[in-house]
Amino acid sequence: MKKEQQIHIEIMDWVRANEEDYEVLKCIYHPPNSFFGTGFGIISWLKKLGMRSGVWDIIIPIDNGVYSALYIEVKSEVGKLSKQQQEWKDIIMKNTAKWPLFVEVREADKGIELIEKYLGMKE
Repeated sequence: MKKEQQIHIEIMDWVRANEEDYEVLKCIYHPPNSFFGTGFGIISWLKKLGMRSGVWDIIIPIDNGVYSALYIEVKSEVGKLSKQQQEWKDIIMKNTAKWPLFVEVREADKGIELIEKYLGMKE
């Protein structure tokens, strides 16, 4: 079973490998909300910069004509949304005029396929 980080890295490796052909991929990012370790006060520093619990893993801030943005949460086979992740999603959904799309993925291929479809790269 792959770890969430492995799946996430595979998706982002694909994004980087294809962004010269599809410039919109350059707008895909991961907010610093993952485990960075606790040494050197890095967590405290990131929180001061605005890091928040519950933010989803991969963000595509592009309106595709149907949805205002795409948020991807990478989970392992047995992973589930945390209370903070569900709350973050709920807050966005009730405070936006045009809804974004929120999707959990458990395999890199599914995440890549989702991105391609969302951005109209594949029909």
